[in-house]
Amino acid sequence: MIYITGSDGAGKTTQVRQVIDQLTAQGLPVAHRWLRFPFRLSTLFLVYARLRGLSWYESHPHGQHGYWDFRSSWIMKHLFPILLWLDALSVAIQSLYWPIATGKVIVCERFVVDMLADLMVATQDFDLLNRWYARWYIRLIPAGAVILLLDGDPTCIRQRRKDLVYDRVLPERIRAFQIIATHFGWPLIAGDQSIAAIHQTICHLIEEPYVCS
Repeated sequence: MIYITGSDGAGKTTQVRQVIDQLTAQGLPVAHRWLRFPFRLSTLFLVYARLRGLSWYESHPHGQHGYWDFRSSWIMKHLFPILLWLDALSVAIQSLYWPIATGKVIVCERFVVDMLADLMVATQDFDLLNRWYARWYIRLIPAGAVILLLDGDPTCIRQRRKDLVYDRVLPERIRAFQIIATHFGWPLIAGDQSIAAIHQTICHLIEEPYVCS
């Protein structure tokens, strides 16, 4: 599994496509996965959050952005992450573990690292990785997975992605990914380089991987 993640607008999708094309050209059986929101059991809690005004959408000229603010809710701060983990487990068994066991190479651009970043922003708890359940999320990443995070400056990202001009929590989301990368010692690749330069760095790191043990 090759897991490329990072904030919105950092260039993940472009790099994931290039990696998939390169692996496919080598004759490898590749499957793409996007697993940021595997809402199943946790859906009921999200309905509760919407009714309580803890979750909402804001429209803008280029679309809309969704927000969570769980700071005032004990249920959403402490119980929701557990149910979301159970959802992530069920999706991982179906979409990651089984395909890997049958010989596929998984290229993933959204999974549990993104969920932890979302929870950090929603709760404004940037020490969340010290909570007991955080390690459960990381353990869902298949052993030996190569984990790479794309970084970005909010100003540069907003110049490339007009919709993100209206994202009020973009800097906080970027900060969350930086904290996660530092905590686990995973590479944080500067997203303000050319596409070719980022791809070259990714290829190098895949050959000499930073892995989830």
